[in-house]
Amino acid sequence: MKKILAIVLSLLLCVSAVVAFASCDLTEDGIIITFAANAGKNLQEIITDAIKDFEDIYPGITVKPDFTASNYDALFDANKKALSTNKGPSVTYCYPDHVSNYMKNGKVLQLNDYIDSTEIIPAGSVYGNKEDILVGYTAEQKADFISAFWAEGYKSYFGSNATEADGVYSIAFAKSSEAMFYKADFFEENDIQVPTHWWCTETTNGKGGCTGPNTNCPTSVETVCAQIKALDSNCYPLGYDSDANFFITLCEQFGAPYTSSSGNHYLFDNDIIKDVVAHMAQWFKNGWLRTYETLEKKYTSNLFSLIDTAENNQTNIYMSIGSTGGASYQKPSGDAFIPGVTGIPQADPDNGKVIMQGPSITILNHKKNRSEEQHMASWLWVKFLTTNIRVQSRFSMTNGYAPVLKSVQEDPIYVDTFLEAEYETVADTVIAKAVKQALLQSDWYYTSPAFNGSSEARSQVTTLMAGCLALDPSSATFRADLNAKFAQAIAICEQKAPSSK
Repeated sequence: MKKILAIVLSLLLCVSAVVAFASCDLTEDGIIITFAANAGKNLQEIITDAIKDFEDIYPGITVKPDFTASNYDALFDANKKALSTNKGPSVTYCYPDHVSNYMKNGKVLQLNDYIDSTEIIPAGSVYGNKEDILVGYTAEQKADFISAFWAEGYKSYFGSNATEADGVYSIAFAKSSEAMFYKADFFEENDIQVPTHWWCTETTNGKGGCTGPNTNCPTSVETVCAQIKALDSNCYPLGYDSDANFFITLCEQFGAPYTSSSGNHYLFDNDIIKDVVAHMAQWFKNGWLRTYETLEKKYTSNLFSLIDTAENNQTNIYMSIGSTGGASYQKPSGDAFIPGVTGIPQADPDNGKVIMQGPSITILNHKKNRSEEQHMASWLWVKFLTTNIRVQSRFSMTNGYAPVLKSVQEDPIYVDTFLEAEYETVADTVIAKAVKQALLQSDWYYTSPAFNGSSEARSQVTTLMAGCLALDPSSATFRADLNAKFAQAIAICEQKAPSSK
């Protein structure tokens, strides 16, 4: 990246004549960048307000939002299609899988030079800033990021031992995780303990959640599911809203290989995770467990948020594992019960593992966003979003995203009006409880290797998990059927992503 002073001088020459606008990738309205984000209506309002605040600081930059994508997959597909013709947004929401695909074709910027820059953009530049602006993060701003969130920007692409020097390609913006939502009053009334681990044997890769062969440990999911089912035969005690997250997290917790960023990418056809999934298949047959896919693509939170009554004969779920960013969907209908929020069950509670989700941001490089001036404008927008306490706190309070900055947790307004607020109903406490849990478990976060083709692995294990759960463990062909489904998933991954080998 050229020195900032040189950029500014070149820009002053460019804007001195209207005929120079095209060569500088400028318009008479200044520099235009686009921002693609799959965000719901409430979050769109926050982004729109942030754009106004940003443009007040940089009146020479116009940010055009694009909210057309309904979810992350749709956004990824739209970006891939646009980039194939050398177009696309300037800045986009992303997951590491997405960025790895963009990196393969050289369509994403490495951000190190911007992050660490000590250059100053002088007041009166083409960006319209009225005061001198530091390009990079200050040491305090950089240290303010929660370490696990910051590390995602390079460890996802270069492995768990990577450092920033290997290359930072995305910046965490708003993060969510998974938590277990449970009906706290039901547990208390029936003297049921909140589970911390899956089961109590050491038969699966030396793990199970506690030592010894005691299969009736009161804090195991296995024991708790049996207790709940005995009290409500019509229920499914446990629901998991994401089949892919379920599978990938079990791999991480039990030490089973999932994928690798180099060599043989697809490693999940192994006996460790097969044994775990086989165990879960028995739970499915017992009526203890359901997932999004096995409920015919219906979120398990739908059954959790309602209460079973004689009038509606509701098929109930008492423990629902889902995104903290989607905590609002776990709210009890009509204050029907008291919700509790805790960490997801573990294979080893002393070495917790939970997936990290939520949007990061990356800058794309293509013919519609190619000049250094546009790249700098894109970076200034990224920096604004990731250091603005107001934006971070509003995102968190609206949907249950954890702020990526430590300082947000010290903001009196955020604490008093959200984290520690006195809520009118117990239903309204769910989002704050979920954010607290997401922040509490920040040492548990892991990231799976991201590479061109890793998104296909996620797609296939979604189908694989649901298909294996539905198998009959008592069948004489159960293990052969299980093996066949794993082999098929691997084959499809290799077929659809041959270039990633």
